[in-house]
Amino acid sequence: MSKAIVDYLKDKNSITLLTTHYDNVANLDNVVHLQVVGLSQINIFDLAKEMDSHEKMEIINKYMDYSLRVVEKDTAVPKDALNIARIMGLDEEILKLAEKYLDN
Repeated sequence: MSKAIVDYLKDKNSITLLTTHYDNVANLDNVVHLQVVGLSQINIFDLAKEMDSHEKMEIINKYMDYSLRVVEKDTAVPKDALNIARIMGLDEEILKLAEKYLDN
């Protein structure tokens, strides 16, 4: 549905800003795809070592980069949400299932 909305709006005489966590919504011709930099510049393992159980979200917020970058159609989907969930202690079985779904 989201991709259909982008496709419908892309040729209209307007500017549209759509935010989503869905993959491949903006991979159409003549659509600029921006992505939050997020934690992509941070070594997630070093970040995990810095955290203790009481300050995890504060430390993540300290390193989170909300600036935008243009990405190409074939740019890999960032896995910041999985990395954050892993650091926060989500069960590894759930994380592996999520990774399996992302890989499909």
